[in-house]
Amino acid sequence: MDVSTNEKSTLRSLKSPSLTKRKTKALSPRDERRQKLKQEYQREQLKNLWRVIFLFTLSLGLGFLFIRSSQTEINSEKIHIKGANKLNPDSIINASGYFFPQKLITINPIDLKAILMKELPLQAIEIRKLIFPPIIEIELKERQPIAFASKQISTTNKKEGMVDENGFWMPIEIANLAQTPIHMIYIQGWMPGFEKPISTILKNRENLGSTLEKIILESNGEISLETKYFKRIHLGSKYENLNSQIKILGNLDNILPSLPNKNGARIFDLKDPQKPELQFANTRKKN
Repeated sequence: MDVSTNEKSTLRSLKSPSLTKRKTKALSPRDERRQKLKQEYQREQLKNLWRVIFLFTLSLGLGFLFIRSSQTEINSEKIHIKGANKLNPDSIINASGYFFPQKLITINPIDLKAILMKELPLQAIEIRKLIFPPIIEIELKERQPIAFASKQISTTNKKEGMVDENGFWMPIEIANLAQTPIHMIYIQGWMPGFEKPISTILKNRENLGSTLEKIILESNGEISLETKYFKRIHLGSKYENLNSQIKILGNLDNILPSLPNKNGARIFDLKDPQKPELQFANTRKKN
């Protein structure tokens, strides 16, 4: 009886009460917080790893597409034009000379812009290279010729062209690519440096008392006009008077019917706006 009791007691002694106590002991709040932070850190590191893998894969894919698209050869089908009336991709290619066909990556928009501004009737141009899809996008602001013109090349030769509302000269072959003028206005003797006074007259062509037909520029800098009512309107070379001269002509609407109706062409001398003078020139031809 005593022996069995002792054996039982011996078996119990094999267990470690302190170990059992440590296993079942709850973690302190501080240890729990550390454990949670460690787990969150591990999860965040795993997320970052997946992000890196995803971005790396995406970069490889985009890099491959970029290289492939940038090597695309640009032709008329891959030129998109905005803001043009008559100009089309074929016009762009013809005007650019040997610029096309060319791979997208090798196209320099600055060089292309310089060529097109010189060869086409353009007031402004913006060129963008797009990779996806691989195209060239060209946004244009065309010059609209509103008058035919001529300029003296030498004492015996002159060149025909057109002029837009800003007095900008365009060779006839270039101007023909734009919309042709509605009104038949002719500028005789166009010269560089006359753009501003020409522009002032053209922009006010509806305010001249009668329909503008011709602008004459003399070699000495003087400007004259021909209208439906006047054979010649002398404006002189003091361009600062243009606005007041145009105002006087605009007010003629009310007094034209009362002007004397004499034989001969009407000539209006407006060189001095303070002293306008109406003249009549005999147009009879001598036999």
